[in-house]
Amino acid sequence: MAHPCRAARAPLKGATLAVRQSRPGGVLGFGGTRSDGVVVPSVVRRAGQLTRWLAALFMLSALGLAWADDMPTFRLTAREGRFEPAELVVPQGVKFRLEITNAGRDPVEFESLELRKEKVLAPGVTSSLVFRPMAPGRYRFFDDFHQTTGQGAIVAR
Repeated sequence: MAHPCRAARAPLKGATLAVRQSRPGGVLGFGGTRSDGVVVPSVVRRAGQLTRWLAALFMLSALGLAWADDMPTFRLTAREGRFEPAELVVPQGVKFRLEITNAGRDPVEFESLELRKEKVLAPGVTSSLVFRPMAPGRYRFFDDFHQTTGQGAIVAR
């Protein structure tokens, strides 16, 4: 008897192709028969499944982005080596976004060792960071380019 792959490519004269439904993929890698009698290879069937999975994943990610817009946003401005406000109060246990604007003439680097976050901003740039829900406490941050004056804290209450 010929190897199953060879048999699939060049079936014997007069032989009919058997399709078994008990195993995913069927015999010889065929997935099943359509209603019009055409045998559909499992690769084609799996490609359709992959397309449906990717579409579902895309829709879920879009839904996640919509939920991200409901996140509270807090604003912080860096100007001339200082942060305004120097102390930012946020709710504890809530995921939030921090929008940082560099209103000065020099670049700034928002950095927090405790929160493991850092962001470099050129003059006139606004960017944001997303923070996981925090336990109650005080978390220091600083401007790495202006360490003596650029100090602040995020307080989770």
